[in-house]
Formats: sequence, C-alpha cells, structure tokens
Amino acid sequence: MQFVIDSMEWLYKGGRCSGLAFLLGNKLHLHPIIKLDSEGKMGVYKLKRDKGINKGIDTMVDELLVNLNEGNIDLSYPIMIPNVISPNGIKRVQHALEKHIGNKILFPIEASGIICCHVGTEVCGLAYLTKRPVTK
Repeated sequence: MQFVIDSMEWLYKGGRCSGLAFLLGNKLHLHPIIKLDSEGKMGVYKLKRDKGINKGIDTMVDELLVNLNEGNIDLSYPIMIPNVISPNGIKRVQHALEKHIGNKILFPIEASGIICCHVGTEVCGLAYLTKRPVTK
C-alpha cells in the first residue's frame, strides 16, 4: 500500500514532520509518497515535485505496472484505490490501469480515519497484493 499526499500541513500539525520540512515542502511543491513496507512500517518512499499529486500518482501506477509485467501481482484480489476526497486521483488511476487490467478489480475506497487525520484531504493511493515481497 502506498499513497501520495497533497499538502504537508497535516503532517506538520500532527508532529509527523518538522517545521523546516513543512516550509520547504510547501515552497518547493513536494508531495511525499508514503509506503507500507513488508514489516508493517509506514515511511516516506519517494518525494515528487508538482503543483498537484499527478506525478506521485503516475509514479505509483508505473511501479504497479512494473510488478504486473514481472508477474508479481496477485490479480485474484482487488486492486484498491484508497483516497481522501480525491475524485481526480481516482479517475487518473482508473484511466491508467483499465487498459492493462480492466476495471473489474479496481475499487475506489475511502481511506481509514487514521490516514485522514494525519494527512488531510486530496490523498490518493494504491493497495494491491504481491506474490512475493518487493525489494526496493
């Protein structure tokens, strides 16, 4: 599971990032991609620079497609699109993936309350099951 965050404001307010990281992140239009690793820990996986979250979404989709081409995605389980008020993010993910896997296993879902209170609004992610752990 991974998701891209639009604003670092809620990370700062919740004590998840420093004031300096908050200021620089907002000035440079940085959007962190948070990823859940194989040990169950969440952390910043990558930073993308853009006015919105589109580059972050594209990065997550590209990673999913790499795993799909390697045969590492278990397509018997749904691919979920967890989001917090991100209709444009959902559309972008669906449009990018429907030509590769169809739309029968793509499910937009509302992200949990924990994610909502820590990252605010305009958050979009991808959650899928891999056959073997991804090592990156």
